[in-house]
Amino acid sequence: MHLTNRHVELEQLRGLLDHGLNIVIAGPRGSGKTALLGFLEHSDGSGQIVHVPYNRIESTIRFSGLDIMLATLTALAPENGAPSSTAPENESELSERFISLVRSFSMSRPTVVVIDNADSMDTVSQEVLGHVLRRFTGGLLKFVVTVRTIGLDSPFAGVPTITLDRMDHSASLALAHQLLPDQLGPESAELVARAGQGNPLIIRHLLEHLTPRQRRGETALPRPLRTGAAVSELLHDEFGVFDEETKEILKVLSLAPLTSYGPLRARFPHLWERLADLEAEGVVERTGTCLYFANELLRSATYQEMAASERVKWHRQMSEQCATADPRLRRWHNSFWAPDPDLSAELFADARQILREGRIDAGIEFCERALLLCPDPGAHADALLEAAYELLTLGDFVFADRYIRLASGARDAAARIKARTLSIMTEFCRTQSLPSGFRGSWSRTETSQAPGEVAKLQITLALCHAWKRELTESQELLDAAADVSGSLDDESRELHESVLLLLDSSRGRSDLSLVAFEKFVGGEFSRVVPGMILAEALTRTEHYDRARAVLEHIDASNPRPTIWKPWIATLRAEAEIRSGQIGRALELADEARARRSQCRSAREDRFLLLECWQLLTQDRASDSEVVESHLVDYAARANNRRLIASLNALQGAYLLSVDLPAEALRHLQRCEELSAGESNPNVQRHEPDLIEALVRVGRREHAAVALQRFEKRLERCPSRWGELAVDRCAALLMMGERSLEQFQRAVRKCGLNDSSFDKARLLACFARRLGELGYRAQADEQSKMAEILFGEAGSPRAVTAVARGPVETKSTADDQLLAQLTEEEQAIVELVRTGLKNRDIARRVFVSLRTVELRLTSVYRKLGVGSRTELVARLSSQPTPA
Repeated sequence: MHLTNRHVELEQLRGLLDHGLNIVIAGPRGSGKTALLGFLEHSDGSGQIVHVPYNRIESTIRFSGLDIMLATLTALAPENGAPSSTAPENESELSERFISLVRSFSMSRPTVVVIDNADSMDTVSQEVLGHVLRRFTGGLLKFVVTVRTIGLDSPFAGVPTITLDRMDHSASLALAHQLLPDQLGPESAELVARAGQGNPLIIRHLLEHLTPRQRRGETALPRPLRTGAAVSELLHDEFGVFDEETKEILKVLSLAPLTSYGPLRARFPHLWERLADLEAEGVVERTGTCLYFANELLRSATYQEMAASERVKWHRQMSEQCATADPRLRRWHNSFWAPDPDLSAELFADARQILREGRIDAGIEFCERALLLCPDPGAHADALLEAAYELLTLGDFVFADRYIRLASGARDAAARIKARTLSIMTEFCRTQSLPSGFRGSWSRTETSQAPGEVAKLQITLALCHAWKRELTESQELLDAAADVSGSLDDESRELHESVLLLLDSSRGRSDLSLVAFEKFVGGEFSRVVPGMILAEALTRTEHYDRARAVLEHIDASNPRPTIWKPWIATLRAEAEIRSGQIGRALELADEARARRSQCRSAREDRFLLLECWQLLTQDRASDSEVVESHLVDYAARANNRRLIASLNALQGAYLLSVDLPAEALRHLQRCEELSAGESNPNVQRHEPDLIEALVRVGRREHAAVALQRFEKRLERCPSRWGELAVDRCAALLMMGERSLEQFQRAVRKCGLNDSSFDKARLLACFARRLGELGYRAQADEQSKMAEILFGEAGSPRAVTAVARGPVETKSTADDQLLAQLTEEEQAIVELVRTGLKNRDIARRVFVSLRTVELRLTSVYRKLGVGSRTELVARLSSQPTPA
C-alpha cells in the first residue's frame, strides 16, 4: 500500500520514537496502520523492529497476550532468563512483574516492539499493557501498538496516540492516482474517491475491480461499483448483520440510484419502521418521495451479493410497480430486464431532469447507463452537452469534462464546436484561466458549416477575456463574431450584449448598462449569467441601487445551490464595499462563505479576494496570509496579473489604515505596475491610497504627479467616488494652513447621498492634519465625527483606528500590554526588543518574512503604536514620542 498519503503521521511517529515514547496508532481497518509500520521497518534509524505474533482467536484465553509478549521478549534477549512461573495473584502484580522483567532487559541497540491489533487481546492483557506503556518510557526499548479506536475508557488512554483519520477527498484522489499512475482517468478516480470513504484499503480494492478501459474512462463506468470480500468484512464491522426483511429492502434500493417510496411500501408492510432504523444508522436517506442509499459502498456490496438472475427479477417487478409512480424509474428498470439502445435518448433526458433537481450522483448514473446502452456516444452529443452544462452549474467539473470529451467525438461540426465552447467555460469556471490553443481553434470549414456555433465560441472567449479585464483581446474576438451576427441564436445574442456591457463599464461608460437595466425591468433578462454581468457593470459605474435590484432578483429566481450562488453573494458584497456599506458587505461575505461550503463558486478568484478583504477589514492580517497565498497560487496558474494587482491594492489599503505608509507604498506601487493599461480608475480604486502613502512618506512631488494622472483618467471616466477622492488627495498635498482650508472646502462639497465611509476617510485625514499642526481640540472633534461615520458604515477597523487618537502617552506595565497579544506575537515583540531586524526574526522563529511583517502590523494595531521605536518605548513604560 502506498504511504504518501500518511507522510504527516509518519513524521509524528518518528518524532515520538526519537523522544523515547511508547505510541498507540489508532484507525479503522484499511486506514493504513500496517503500511505505516511497514514503512517504519524499512526506514533508517528505527533500530531493531520486533513483531509480537498475536492471533485474535487467543483473545478468550486469560493472560494470553502477556504470555506471548513475554515469550517474544525472552526470545529477543535470552540471556535475561525466563519469567517466573509462579502465577500472579492479580493484574497489578502481573503488571509489576512485567515491568520488572522489561526493565531488566539490557538492549545493545534501539529496539521497537510492534503489537498489531492490540485491542483484540484479552481484556486483562490490554489493561496491563496499557499500564506498562504509560509507565515505561525512555531507554532503548519502545513499544508501538495499533488499535481500531481509542476512547477515554480505553486501556490505552493516556499513551501518546497517532490517529489515522479518514482521508479527505483530495487525498483520496491523490492516492487513487498514485496506486495506478498514468492508468486512471479523472472520472474513474473521482468515482472511486467518492465511494472509498477515505479508506486506503477500500480505494485500492475498488480500483482492482475496474477493467482497464473503465479505469481510463473509455467506456461506461459501473454503478454500483464492484467490490470484494475485504470490503464486505469492513462493512460488517461497521454495520453488523441486517435481518432478512431489511436485507430484502436494501437489495431493492441497491438496484437504482433512486427508488419511489410508494411501490416499496406496497411490497414491504413494515417499511416505515425499517426505514427509521436505516436512516438513523446513516444507511438510507429520503428526498421528496424517493429513497436512496446514503452509503454508496454498502449499496455496492448489497448489489454484488445478488446473482444476475435475482437482479433481473427485481428489476422487472420494480418496472411494473413504478409505471405510475415515476416513469423515469420505470425506464431505468426496463433498461436492465429489456435493454434497448433506443432507451438511451430517454435516459439522457431523464438524467438532465434529475440533475436540474440537484441530484448529481443519480443524474450521473442515468448518463452512464445510457452510455452503456448506446453504441455511439457521438450520436447523443447534444444530450451529453446538456448533461455536462447541468453538471457544470452544480460544480461537478470532472464529469462535465467527461461528457464534453465524449461529445467532442461527434461527426457533426456544430456538435464539436458546441463541445469546445462548453469546455472553455468549464475550464474558466474551474481555474479562471483559458485552455491553451483555443484562440483561433476553428477552421474555415467549421465556420462555413456551423457559423452560429463558431460565433458563440468567439463570444465565450471574449467574455472570459473581459472577466479577466483583458479588454483588447475581448474586443478583437467580439469583432470577429460580429461578422456572422446574423447566425446567432437568442442566447448567443444575449451573451454578445453582456460582453459589450462589461467592456463598456470597464471604460467608465454606463449608457449600455442603463439601457440593459430597462430591459431587465421589462422582463427581458431571464438567464443568471447575463443578469450577473449586468449587475457587475452597474456596480462599476456606481449605479448601486440598480445593481442590488438585479442581484436580489436573480438570487431569488435561482434558489438551488449552484456555482452561481456564491458568486451572486460575492457580487452583492462587492457592490456594498464600493458603495461604502462595510457592515453589510461583511455580512454578505459570511453568506458567500456559507454558500461556498455547499457548492464551489464559479469565480473562486473573486471569492478569495473577498475573503482577504474581510479578514483585513476585521484586522485579522495573520489569518489573511493563508488566503493571500492561495490567491497568489490561483493567479499564477491562471496567469492573471490583474488579480495580483487587486490583492496588492487590498494589502496597501490595509497597511495604510494601520499607519504603515512605507509598507503600504510598496504594495500600491506594485498594483500600479500590474494595472498598466487599465483605463477606468474606478475598477481598481488604488490611486487615492497611493497618493496618500506618497504624501505620508514625504514624496510630495511624486504624489502630485500621481494626482494629475488620476484627474486625467477621471475626465475620461467620471465618478462621484473619484471626485471625493481627488478632493481628499488635493488637501493632503497642500501644506500648513492652506491644507486646512482645502479640507474644509472638501467637507462642504460632501452631499447627503455620498458614502459615509468616504466622508469618514476625509474627516480622518483632516483630523490627522489638524493634529500635526497642533490643533488638538479640533483634531479630536473631527476624529469623533469620523468615528461616527465609520460606525454608520459598519467599519470596525476604521472605528478602532480613529478612536485610538493621534498620540498615546499613557504607559502600562509590560505584562498588561503583552497580555493583549498572542503567543506568536509576543515572541516577535521580544525579538524586536533585542534589536533584530525582520529578516533575522523570520529566520529565528522559522516563519516567512511576510508573516513577521503581518504579526508586527497586528502588534502595532493592538498596542496603539506606529513604529518599532514607539513599540519599544511603550514596552519600556516610557512616553511614546510625538
